[in-house]
Amino acid sequence: MTQLAPTPAQLRWQQLECGVFIHFGIDTFAGKEWSDGTIPASSFNPTELDAGSWVRTAKAAGAKYLILTAKHHDGFCLWPTATTGYSVASSP
Repeated sequence: MTQLAPTPAQLRWQQLECGVFIHFGIDTFAGKEWSDGTIPASSFNPTELDAGSWVRTAKAAGAKYLILTAKHHDGFCLWPTATTGYSVASSP
């Protein structure tokens, strides 16, 4: 029986121990935890966003990495894309 072993990259990631996933998107502006992609893209308008505060808080908590979820179950894309109108390209 062959035993599986983590790759060097997997071991390095494991040694980081603590990380943070940021789920920030259109639901944030609708006050919802979960939506189905029907919230208008025009409601996404993060004029007072301070992403640096996310990083400072994560670092203070001991996180070694931070991952922004750029597209979640609702389908809203946090980047301008030609594949859908449901993205930041359709927001203020």
